[in-house]
Amino acid sequence: MIHNGANPFVSPKEITSTIRKAKQIGAAVVARPAFSTVKLAEKGMIKKTIDRKEVWLAETPQTIKFSLAKKAFAKAARDRFIGTDDVELIERIGQPVAVIEASSSNFKITHPKDLNIARCYLKKQ
Repeated sequence: MIHNGANPFVSPKEITSTIRKAKQIGAAVVARPAFSTVKLAEKGMIKKTIDRKEVWLAETPQTIKFSLAKKAFAKAARDRFIGTDDVELIERIGQPVAVIEASSSNFKITHPKDLNIARCYLKKQ
């Protein structure tokens, strides 16, 4: 299981759900469905609109069977490939990855303004 400190409010349900799915199919990721319209752009120009029902924004935890992780990370190292998350490496070796819908509290803290949201969340606890 891979988790980062940028998602400090992960729920026990999200953790156990990814473990359960990873045991079944090999890998699972917590993600949230895209709610905004999603556009694909190139050189500052819109190329097309992507169906947001197909778009998920990945968070952590990301849970992977060890044997798959070892194989995927070794391939990435050989290829000198750096993914943006760990399950991307699993995708690259053709293995399925289950998606578990993220709770509203499992948001990523990446910008200073996110700390204000976290403070508000903690006050409600």
